[in-house]
Amino acid sequence: MSTNKKKLNTGGIYFMTAYKLTKINKKFSLFKRKPKLRSLLSSSHISMLCTPNMIFRPNCVLNYTTEYNHTLQDIKFQFTPKDKNFDENVIDNEINEVLNSRFLFLKQSINIVLNSDLLQIDCFYEMYPFMVKINDKLFQVDSIVYVIDFHYFVVFELLDYETGVPIHLSDVYGRHNNYNIIPVNEIKYFNETDFRTDSRDIAQIIFDNVINLLPAISRSKVDSFSILHNYFVINDGTKNVETLFKNVLGAQINDLKLKNLSSVKDFEYYSHESMGIVDKLNSETAVNTTSDCMILESLKMYCLLNQFVDYDITTDLDEMIDNQVRLEAFIGYTDYPIITLNLISNIKSTQSYINNKANLEFKINYFRILQERQRNKNSVLLNILLYVLSYISCIGTLQVLQTEFKWSFLMSFIVVTVVFVILGLIWLIRETKK
Repeated sequence: MSTNKKKLNTGGIYFMTAYKLTKINKKFSLFKRKPKLRSLLSSSHISMLCTPNMIFRPNCVLNYTTEYNHTLQDIKFQFTPKDKNFDENVIDNEINEVLNSRFLFLKQSINIVLNSDLLQIDCFYEMYPFMVKINDKLFQVDSIVYVIDFHYFVVFELLDYETGVPIHLSDVYGRHNNYNIIPVNEIKYFNETDFRTDSRDIAQIIFDNVINLLPAISRSKVDSFSILHNYFVINDGTKNVETLFKNVLGAQINDLKLKNLSSVKDFEYYSHESMGIVDKLNSETAVNTTSDCMILESLKMYCLLNQFVDYDITTDLDEMIDNQVRLEAFIGYTDYPIITLNLISNIKSTQSYINNKANLEFKINYFRILQERQRNKNSVLLNILLYVLSYISCIGTLQVLQTEFKWSFLMSFIVVTVVFVILGLIWLIRETKK
């Protein structure tokens, strides 16, 4: 069965948050049962979980295969129910739900703009819509979460609940209306009757629901994570892009250098450190273009977040070096589409990337100095031990001095000890200066 892809809203703003799990606690118990995944889907308000070859829904499990056409840059899906004793009407309805989900075109975009050999595409989560109250305003939240190389990317869009219309760009200005970080007052899922108090931000609410599935997937628990926020804006071509960047970010950026990263005439794509804009979309390709640029924004967040984590959190030198080598190998890969190569070049030119790279090089050099100091200390201690052992063994040769020079035992002992002390002090002074 091939897909009929659901159209994205090609206007407004999407809020994006990247999560990198920095500490995972894996618990294995022979006596504790592994939670059932499908039961957790309902309790976590997850409508769909898609792994590389299976789709889990609260009512069924579907196996699926993908056939990607590199020439046409198109992807086809074939679905088969895992349970052989299935109700055909139920399965048809479930497949239609899947076909109308955002997962399909995002998966296609990942195949187009990224390299799955370098980045592991883990899974997709789609939540049921839910409602939040923020400062007496009622919103509906539509969201999707995808996991790339163990990084969770939460993407959501806000709709005015009364009108069903996505919020306008004029509703977002800097930190004052940054719904990535504004805490909600109340929340209500659509299978609940009453609102309940909540103080988390929207991205955290979505992430917490997704993370609830980890015990059923990998018997693990997240202890800590790092985050990075981003805006993704679809402009209708009527507003100046530079003005739009400044208005949405809510800051006077004096040296804002914007470059169209698109390699075709169907659209324009601009990316800043914390915001991306796709502009002048062709209506026939708007859905795929929006999806491709959203994944490219995720790539930008992936690079910057890894730099932040390695500089601020990672304390193991080998881990830092491995992470940076992996990141440099990924962004140094050349077999990408032109738009991906343009984005990578743009990322490398951003002030955040340049500063983070310089800071990381300083941190790595500093850790190497500390490591070398520790080696020197260990070497000094070892040499002291060998020196003491040499002294002890030399005590056993005092009989030679007594026999050859007719010295007493006390005289021989004093001479040997003084010589060893003088030589030891000279060596110790030289090592201390080093």
